[in-house]
Amino acid sequence: MRRKYRKQEPPFNLAIELTKGCSVACSFCAMSAIQDKPGRGYKFMEKETLETAMKQVVELDWNCRIGFAMRGEPTEHPHVAEMVSIVRKYRPKAHLVMLSNGSGLVGKPGAVENVQALFNAGLNVLGLDHYTGLNWVPRILEAMEENYPLINGQRHELGFTFYEYPENLKGNPHIRRPHGTRMLVRIHDIALESTGKKRGNHNKLSNFAGLAFPPNDLGKGKRCHHPFRQLVVHWDGNIPICCTTWDSPYNCGNVMKEGLAGAWQSNAMGAAREMLYRGKREFKPCQGCDSRSYRVGLLPDQKGKARMRKPDEQTFADIEATLAKGIRDKVIRVPWRNK
Repeated sequence: MRRKYRKQEPPFNLAIELTKGCSVACSFCAMSAIQDKPGRGYKFMEKETLETAMKQVVELDWNCRIGFAMRGEPTEHPHVAEMVSIVRKYRPKAHLVMLSNGSGLVGKPGAVENVQALFNAGLNVLGLDHYTGLNWVPRILEAMEENYPLINGQRHELGFTFYEYPENLKGNPHIRRPHGTRMLVRIHDIALESTGKKRGNHNKLSNFAGLAFPPNDLGKGKRCHHPFRQLVVHWDGNIPICCTTWDSPYNCGNVMKEGLAGAWQSNAMGAAREMLYRGKREFKPCQGCDSRSYRVGLLPDQKGKARMRKPDEQTFADIEATLAKGIRDKVIRVPWRNK
Protein backbone atom coordinates (compact mmCIF):
# COMPACT_ATOMS: atom_id res chain seq x y z
CA MET A 1 0.00 0.00 0.00
CA ARG A 2 1.26 3.45 -0.86
CA ARG A 3 2.02 5.44 2.29
CA LYS A 4 1.01 9.07 2.69
CA TYR A 5 3.38 11.92 3.26
CA ARG A 6 3.12 13.98 6.42
CA LYS A 7 0.53 16.78 6.13
CA GLN A 8 2.41 20.06 6.22
CA GLU A 9 1.22 23.09 8.19
CA PRO A 10 0.27 26.20 6.14
CA PRO A 11 3.18 28.25 4.75
CA PHE A 12 4.45 31.34 6.56
CA ASN A 13 4.89 33.19 3.29
CA LEU A 14 3.12 33.23 -0.07
CA ALA A 15 5.35 34.68 -2.81
CA ILE A 16 3.50 36.00 -5.85
CA GLU A 17 5.27 36.66 -9.13
CA LEU A 18 3.39 39.49 -10.81
CA THR A 19 6.05 39.87 -13.50
CA LYS A 20 8.51 37.48 -15.07
CA GLY A 21 11.32 39.58 -16.49
CA CYS A 22 13.33 42.50 -15.24
CA SER A 23 14.44 45.92 -16.40
CA VAL A 24 18.05 45.07 -15.59
CA ALA A 25 20.38 42.06 -15.32
CA CYS A 26 22.33 42.32 -12.06
CA SER A 27 25.55 40.33 -11.75
CA PHE A 28 24.38 38.48 -8.62
CA CYS A 29 20.94 37.52 -9.97
CA ALA A 30 19.73 34.52 -12.00
CA MET A 31 17.64 36.75 -14.28
CA SER A 32 20.14 36.57 -17.12
CA ALA A 33 19.81 32.78 -17.12
CA ILE A 34 16.14 32.92 -18.13
CA GLN A 35 15.84 36.38 -19.76
CA ASP A 36 17.08 37.13 -23.27
CA LYS A 37 17.49 40.88 -22.79
CA PRO A 38 16.63 43.22 -19.88
CA GLY A 39 13.32 45.02 -20.30
CA ARG A 40 12.03 42.71 -23.03
CA GLY A 41 9.78 39.70 -23.20
CA TYR A 42 7.87 40.37 -20.00
CA LYS A 43 5.27 37.88 -18.82
CA PHE A 44 2.53 39.18 -16.53
CA MET A 45 0.23 37.39 -14.14
CA GLU A 46 -3.42 37.59 -15.19
CA LYS A 47 -6.04 38.96 -12.80
CA GLU A 48 -7.94 35.66 -13.05
CA THR A 49 -4.88 33.72 -11.85
CA LEU A 50 -4.42 36.00 -8.86
CA GLU A 51 -8.13 35.98 -8.03
CA THR A 52 -8.13 32.17 -8.13
CA ALA A 53 -5.12 31.95 -5.84
CA MET A 54 -6.55 34.41 -3.32
CA LYS A 55 -9.94 32.69 -3.21
CA GLN A 56 -8.10 29.50 -2.30
CA VAL A 57 -6.11 31.29 0.42
CA VAL A 58 -9.41 32.39 1.97
CA GLU A 59 -10.94 28.91 1.70
CA LEU A 60 -7.84 27.37 3.29
CA ASP A 61 -7.76 30.13 5.93
CA TRP A 62 -4.04 30.61 5.46
CA ASN A 63 -2.81 33.46 7.64
CA CYS A 64 0.41 33.99 5.74
CA ARG A 65 2.46 36.99 4.80
CA ILE A 66 2.11 37.78 1.09
CA GLY A 67 5.04 39.11 -0.89
CA PHE A 68 5.37 40.45 -4.43
CA ALA A 69 8.79 39.66 -5.90
CA MET A 70 10.35 36.54 -7.47
CA ARG A 71 11.76 36.35 -11.03
CA GLY A 72 11.20 39.89 -12.15
CA GLU A 73 10.34 43.47 -11.32
CA PRO A 74 6.78 43.62 -9.90
CA THR A 75 6.27 47.32 -10.64
CA GLU A 76 6.63 46.66 -14.38
CA HIS A 77 3.23 44.95 -14.28
CA PRO A 78 0.86 47.29 -16.15
CA HIS A 79 -1.77 46.98 -13.41
CA VAL A 80 0.45 46.56 -10.36
CA ALA A 81 -1.67 48.67 -7.97
CA GLU A 82 -4.83 46.86 -9.02
CA MET A 83 -3.15 43.49 -8.43
CA VAL A 84 -2.21 44.60 -4.92
CA SER A 85 -5.80 45.69 -4.32
CA ILE A 86 -7.06 42.24 -5.36
CA VAL A 87 -4.92 40.60 -2.70
CA ARG A 88 -6.02 43.17 -0.12
CA LYS A 89 -9.69 42.56 -0.98
CA TYR A 90 -9.41 38.89 -0.09
CA ARG A 91 -7.04 39.30 2.84
CA PRO A 92 -7.91 42.60 4.60
CA LYS A 93 -5.49 42.06 7.49
CA ALA A 94 -2.59 40.26 5.79
CA HIS A 95 0.91 41.72 5.75
CA LEU A 96 1.69 42.72 2.14
CA VAL A 97 5.26 43.50 1.11
CA MET A 98 6.80 44.34 -2.25
CA LEU A 99 10.51 44.38 -3.10
CA SER A 100 11.36 46.54 -6.11
CA ASN A 101 14.18 48.31 -7.92
CA GLY A 102 11.69 51.07 -8.67
CA SER A 103 11.90 50.95 -12.46
CA GLY A 104 8.15 50.76 -12.97
CA LEU A 105 7.44 53.64 -10.59
CA VAL A 106 9.21 56.46 -12.41
CA GLY A 107 6.81 56.73 -15.36
CA LYS A 108 3.49 58.51 -15.65
CA PRO A 109 1.73 59.92 -13.75
CA GLY A 110 4.81 60.26 -11.53
CA ALA A 111 6.94 58.53 -8.91
CA VAL A 112 5.14 60.05 -5.93
CA GLU A 113 1.71 59.24 -7.35
CA ASN A 114 2.74 55.67 -8.22
CA VAL A 115 4.08 54.98 -4.75
CA GLN A 116 0.94 56.46 -3.18
CA ALA A 117 -1.19 54.23 -5.44
CA LEU A 118 0.51 51.11 -4.08
CA PHE A 119 -0.07 52.15 -0.47
CA ASN A 120 -3.66 53.15 -1.23
CA ALA A 121 -4.17 49.72 -2.81
CA GLY A 122 -3.25 48.11 0.50
CA LEU A 123 0.51 47.57 0.43
CA ASN A 124 2.14 47.65 3.88
CA VAL A 125 5.83 47.71 3.00
CA LEU A 126 7.54 48.88 -0.18
CA GLY A 127 11.21 47.93 -0.11
CA LEU A 128 13.24 49.80 -2.72
CA ASP A 129 16.46 47.93 -3.47
CA HIS A 130 19.03 50.62 -4.21
CA TYR A 131 21.43 48.75 -6.48
CA THR A 132 24.72 50.45 -7.26
CA GLY A 133 24.68 52.11 -10.67
CA LEU A 134 20.89 52.26 -11.02
CA ASN A 135 19.14 55.59 -10.56
CA TRP A 136 15.47 54.67 -10.21
CA VAL A 137 15.42 54.66 -6.41
CA PRO A 138 17.24 58.03 -6.10
CA ARG A 139 14.80 59.51 -8.63
CA ILE A 140 11.81 58.30 -6.61
CA LEU A 141 13.17 59.62 -3.33
CA GLU A 142 14.27 62.92 -4.86
CA ALA A 143 10.76 63.43 -6.27
CA MET A 144 9.35 63.01 -2.77
CA GLU A 145 11.91 65.29 -1.18
CA GLU A 146 11.04 68.13 -3.54
CA ASN A 147 8.17 68.92 -1.20
CA TYR A 148 8.75 66.87 1.93
CA PRO A 149 11.94 65.75 3.74
CA LEU A 150 12.57 62.02 4.13
CA ILE A 151 13.79 61.51 7.69
CA ASN A 152 14.94 58.05 8.75
CA GLY A 153 12.46 56.47 11.15
CA GLN A 154 9.90 59.27 11.05
CA ARG A 155 6.45 59.47 9.53
CA HIS A 156 6.34 61.25 6.22
CA GLU A 157 3.81 63.89 5.20
CA LEU A 158 2.51 61.49 2.54
CA GLY A 159 1.40 59.00 5.18
CA PHE A 160 4.22 56.43 5.38
CA THR A 161 7.23 55.91 7.63
CA PHE A 162 10.57 56.07 5.84
CA TYR A 163 13.56 53.91 6.79
CA GLU A 164 17.13 53.48 5.60
CA TYR A 165 18.00 49.80 5.98
CA PRO A 166 20.14 48.31 7.46
CA GLU A 167 21.18 51.56 9.20
CA ASN A 168 17.87 51.47 11.02
CA LEU A 169 17.01 47.85 11.78
CA LYS A 170 13.39 48.81 12.45
CA GLY A 171 13.09 49.04 8.69
CA ASN A 172 13.53 45.29 8.13
CA PRO A 173 11.08 44.71 5.26
CA HIS A 174 10.39 41.06 6.18
CA ILE A 175 8.96 41.56 9.66
CA ARG A 176 5.19 41.36 9.86
CA ARG A 177 3.65 44.70 10.73
CA PRO A 178 0.37 45.75 12.34
CA HIS A 179 -2.66 46.19 10.11
CA GLY A 180 -2.63 49.58 8.43
CA THR A 181 1.17 49.98 8.43
CA ARG A 182 2.66 51.97 5.56
CA MET A 183 6.44 51.75 5.30
CA LEU A 184 8.83 52.88 2.57
CA VAL A 185 12.31 51.39 2.93
CA ARG A 186 15.47 52.18 1.00
CA ILE A 187 17.51 48.97 1.12
CA HIS A 188 21.23 49.02 0.50
CA ASP A 189 22.66 47.11 -2.44
CA ILE A 190 22.48 43.39 -1.69
CA ALA A 191 25.61 42.86 -3.82
CA LEU A 192 27.63 44.51 -1.06
CA GLU A 193 26.64 41.71 1.31
CA SER A 194 29.23 39.38 -0.19
CA THR A 195 32.03 41.93 0.18
CA GLY A 196 31.59 42.44 3.90
CA LYS A 197 31.16 46.18 3.44
CA LYS A 198 27.58 46.14 4.72
CA ARG A 199 26.26 43.56 7.13
CA GLY A 200 22.71 43.03 8.25
CA ASN A 201 21.11 43.37 4.85
CA HIS A 202 17.64 41.95 4.27
CA ASN A 203 18.82 38.94 2.32
CA LYS A 204 21.81 36.71 1.64
CA LEU A 205 23.26 36.04 -1.76
CA SER A 206 23.03 32.52 -3.11
CA ASN A 207 23.84 30.81 -6.37
CA PHE A 208 20.14 30.38 -7.20
CA ALA A 209 20.50 26.62 -7.47
CA GLY A 210 23.41 27.01 -9.88
CA LEU A 211 21.87 29.59 -12.22
CA ALA A 212 23.48 32.79 -10.90
CA PHE A 213 26.80 31.22 -9.87
CA PRO A 214 28.23 27.72 -10.34
CA PRO A 215 26.94 24.90 -8.10
CA ASN A 216 28.94 24.18 -4.97
CA ASP A 217 28.92 21.97 -1.88
CA LEU A 218 28.28 24.68 0.74
CA GLY A 219 24.73 23.43 1.30
CA LYS A 220 25.62 19.74 1.36
CA GLY A 221 24.21 17.98 4.41
CA LYS A 222 22.24 21.06 5.54
CA ARG A 223 18.52 21.31 5.97
CA CYS A 224 16.51 23.66 3.76
CA HIS A 225 13.41 25.42 5.07
CA HIS A 226 11.89 26.56 1.78
CA PRO A 227 9.32 23.78 1.09
CA PHE A 228 8.27 23.88 4.74
CA ARG A 229 7.64 27.61 5.09
CA GLN A 230 7.11 29.23 1.72
CA LEU A 231 4.89 28.66 -1.31
CA VAL A 232 5.68 30.35 -4.61
CA VAL A 233 3.21 31.12 -7.40
CA HIS A 234 4.71 32.03 -10.77
CA TRP A 235 3.05 34.41 -13.23
CA ASP A 236 1.38 31.51 -15.08
CA GLY A 237 0.11 29.82 -11.91
CA ASN A 238 2.84 27.19 -11.78
CA ILE A 239 4.13 26.32 -8.33
CA PRO A 240 7.84 25.39 -8.08
CA ILE A 241 9.54 23.78 -5.12
CA CYS A 242 10.96 27.10 -3.92
CA CYS A 243 11.91 30.69 -4.75
CA THR A 244 15.51 29.99 -5.83
CA THR A 245 14.89 27.56 -8.70
CA TRP A 246 14.20 30.01 -11.49
CA ASP A 247 14.11 27.50 -14.35
CA SER A 248 11.61 25.53 -12.25
CA PRO A 249 12.63 21.94 -13.11
CA TYR A 250 10.78 20.67 -10.02
CA ASN A 251 7.18 21.74 -10.54
CA CYS A 252 4.64 20.81 -7.85
CA GLY A 253 1.40 21.92 -9.48
CA ASN A 254 -0.59 24.85 -10.80
CA VAL A 255 -3.07 27.19 -9.12
CA MET A 256 -5.64 26.62 -11.87
CA LYS A 257 -5.37 22.81 -11.78
CA GLU A 258 -4.11 21.20 -8.58
CA GLY A 259 -4.63 24.39 -6.57
CA LEU A 260 -2.56 25.77 -3.71
CA ALA A 261 -3.48 22.98 -1.31
CA GLY A 262 -2.94 20.30 -3.92
CA ALA A 263 0.55 21.55 -4.66
CA TRP A 264 1.44 22.23 -1.01
CA GLN A 265 0.45 18.70 0.05
CA SER A 266 1.58 17.01 -3.18
CA ASN A 267 3.78 13.94 -3.44
CA ALA A 268 6.37 16.19 -5.07
CA MET A 269 6.52 18.48 -2.03
CA GLY A 270 6.27 15.60 0.43
CA ALA A 271 9.18 13.75 -1.14
CA ALA A 272 11.33 16.88 -1.27
CA ARG A 273 10.62 17.62 2.40
CA GLU A 274 11.70 14.14 3.45
CA MET A 275 14.99 14.67 1.66
CA LEU A 276 15.68 18.25 2.70
CA TYR A 277 14.70 17.66 6.33
CA ARG A 278 17.76 15.40 6.51
CA GLY A 279 19.99 17.67 4.47
CA LYS A 280 19.89 15.42 1.43
CA ARG A 281 20.20 17.71 -1.57
CA GLU A 282 21.17 14.99 -4.04
CA PHE A 283 18.44 15.80 -6.56
CA LYS A 284 17.77 18.60 -9.01
CA PRO A 285 17.51 21.50 -8.47
CA CYS A 286 18.75 21.21 -4.89
CA GLN A 287 22.05 19.55 -5.72
CA GLY A 288 24.71 22.24 -5.70
CA CYS A 289 22.36 24.89 -4.27
CA ASP A 290 23.92 26.93 -1.45
CA SER A 291 20.79 28.72 -0.24
CA ARG A 292 21.05 29.21 3.51
CA SER A 293 18.13 28.44 5.80
CA TYR A 294 17.23 29.80 9.21
CA ARG A 295 15.91 28.22 12.41
CA VAL A 296 16.02 24.79 10.81
CA GLY A 297 15.69 23.17 14.23
CA LEU A 298 12.05 24.27 14.08
CA LEU A 299 11.22 21.84 11.30
CA PRO A 300 9.10 20.21 10.04
CA ASP A 301 6.39 21.96 12.10
CA GLN A 302 6.45 25.35 13.83
CA LYS A 303 7.93 23.96 17.03
CA GLY A 304 10.30 21.31 15.76
CA LYS A 305 8.30 18.60 17.54
CA ALA A 306 6.93 16.53 14.66
CA ARG A 307 8.77 13.65 13.06
CA MET A 308 9.33 12.80 9.43
CA ARG A 309 9.89 9.46 7.78
CA LYS A 310 13.26 8.69 6.30
CA PRO A 311 13.45 8.80 2.49
CA ASP A 312 12.65 5.44 0.92
CA GLU A 313 11.92 3.98 -2.51
CA GLN A 314 8.64 5.88 -2.75
CA THR A 315 10.42 9.14 -1.97
CA PHE A 316 12.94 8.58 -4.74
CA ALA A 317 10.24 7.47 -7.19
CA ASP A 318 8.13 10.58 -6.59
CA ILE A 319 11.14 12.84 -7.05
CA GLU A 320 12.02 11.09 -10.29
CA ALA A 321 8.42 11.37 -11.52
CA THR A 322 8.37 15.10 -10.75
CA LEU A 323 11.63 15.72 -12.58
CA ALA A 324 10.43 13.66 -15.54
CA LYS A 325 7.87 16.38 -16.29
CA GLY A 326 10.77 18.43 -17.65
CA ILE A 327 12.08 21.96 -17.16
CA ARG A 328 9.21 24.44 -17.31
CA ASP A 329 11.21 27.56 -18.16
CA LYS A 330 13.85 27.76 -20.88
CA VAL A 331 17.41 28.38 -19.73
CA ILE A 332 18.99 30.90 -22.07
CA ARG A 333 22.54 31.25 -20.81
CA VAL A 334 24.48 29.66 -17.98
CA PRO A 335 28.18 29.78 -19.04
CA TRP A 336 29.53 27.08 -16.73
CA ARG A 337 26.96 24.55 -17.95
CA ASN A 338 28.47 24.75 -21.42
CA LYS A 339 32.05 24.18 -20.36
